[in-house]
Amino acid sequence: MFNRGARRQTVFHDDADRRCFLGLLDQIHQRHGVEVHAYCLLDNHFHLVVHCPERNLSEAMHWLATVYVLRFNRRHGLDGPLFRSRFAAKHIDDDAYLLNAVSYVHRNPEHHGLGVPLDRYEWAGHRAYRGLVVPPRWLVTGFVQALLAKAGNDYESMFGAAPIPGTQPWVVDTEDVLESLSSIDDVESVVLAVVGGDADQILESKRGSHNDARALVLLLSAKVPGLSDGDLAERYGTTGRSAISSMRRRACQRLESDGGFRHRHDTIVALLTDADRPPAP
Repeated sequence: MFNRGARRQTVFHDDADRRCFLGLLDQIHQRHGVEVHAYCLLDNHFHLVVHCPERNLSEAMHWLATVYVLRFNRRHGLDGPLFRSRFAAKHIDDDAYLLNAVSYVHRNPEHHGLGVPLDRYEWAGHRAYRGLVVPPRWLVTGFVQALLAKAGNDYESMFGAAPIPGTQPWVVDTEDVLESLSSIDDVESVVLAVVGGDADQILESKRGSHNDARALVLLLSAKVPGLSDGDLAERYGTTGRSAISSMRRRACQRLESDGGFRHRHDTIVALLTDADRPPAP
């Protein structure tokens, strides 16, 4: 799970902001049962690996973002939105993918060239996994440690020169890569290549049935520069911007509940960004 500041603005100005956010992770653990398996906070974004036994990810993340933004704005004398959009999330459906995700999140300070050794970076779960600090009650380390032990590895093995056997040494960061989309035509052509059919399929609208091509185009078209919901409404023959917004919201909900739809979405993202291979099924 990932989110960054609108227009890449800073979302954590200082340690007080970071402590506030971590305190809210404790609260979503208590209020919503969310288990955090990995986390990393940087100045303008954050990454989380979470498990939601109660299948309430959207509710929990909406509460977290809303409360954090209110406190952030009050503390800094600001108003208005802080994050660029709804959070971006990927479903983790196998053990190797989970281990890769934890490693990627905890190595984020290295990826961004902060120049701070991971063992000294305070705002990630790495030090708790290493036994350098006591894990907060909301951080679940035992599950990942057990997976590593079962495979004859330990946490340090995740940071060697070679990846753990079976893991995928790549991650597509959806929010970043979609900024490069140049036109709605690009989106439509790749969606239709994955879903099948022709351009007329995107225009179809049947009550009570899913139109995957239409839903996926609307999800991804939100990242095409200079393209408004009004433009999309005119292009696809809907009643207006509110209809586009409503259809996109339903598509977002399907990303969380429909594994096949989510896989098609992630495959399209990989193709649009020339990733080396498509996301795990």
